[in-house]
Amino acid sequence: MKYYRVPAGTGPPEVGEKYTILHWPLHRINALSQGPLKGEYKLDENNVKFYQTTKDGFVVPGCSSFVPLNSRHNVPSRRLLGPESPCYFLSPGTVLPDGLAIVYTKKMKTRFPSDLQHLWHFNIFPTRSMTLHEYSNMIKNLDWKPCNIKVGASPDKLVSKNDDIDGLKSIEILGLYFLMSLWYDQATNSMDRLQANEIHTWISLDKPTFQDLICDEDRSFYVFSMLDQLKTESVTLETYCADILGELEDRFMWKESDFFDPKNYLI
Repeated sequence: MKYYRVPAGTGPPEVGEKYTILHWPLHRINALSQGPLKGEYKLDENNVKFYQTTKDGFVVPGCSSFVPLNSRHNVPSRRLLGPESPCYFLSPGTVLPDGLAIVYTKKMKTRFPSDLQHLWHFNIFPTRSMTLHEYSNMIKNLDWKPCNIKVGASPDKLVSKNDDIDGLKSIEILGLYFLMSLWYDQATNSMDRLQANEIHTWISLDKPTFQDLICDEDRSFYVFSMLDQLKTESVTLETYCADILGELEDRFMWKESDFFDPKNYLI
């Protein structure tokens, strides 16, 4: 397959737009072997929380997937790229089965030593009641095809520049910049590393405020789930982590049990 080329004069879908038919080659790393990760679903008692496909403009949680928009500039990770970390895609025209849909969340930028990678990001979300195990199997059983352009490649280390934190006005965002670098090193799968690269790049290039973060519930939910798993390595990082977690808990009323129940989760 080839990279998706955006037609001249057109832009990305509208944020929150939902689809049951794919118009683009939709990629997911480890699609056949890995179920939903923390930050990719919420639990409602014993089942995953499901959502309607109405045109309400809301972004809802789901399994992270993406459409690559330009030729790759990435340097493969020796640790995660290979047979144990393959990338797959669904062909344009694929009709999703009853129970699944996708929602467009944002245009992503990720940094690599040579240049930026641009992607459209989508969540694959449940549209009816099901267990986490059923949700996982439905996604694995989609008509995934091997990706031969290796868009799931990732650098061994996040790209950092001297001016990355210049102009940051939020102490929470400054802390998140360093916490994301640590999480990138600790993450054990490529989807988490892709998300970490995106947030690190977003902070470095866009200089967001903490208000910008909490106005983006999809990105905030991933940050919340990441910080809940992170093993901090200093008192300073622990303080940053606790402060951000506390702010997100107060804003969204999230708790750890919203997205993780080991008794109900089978890979």
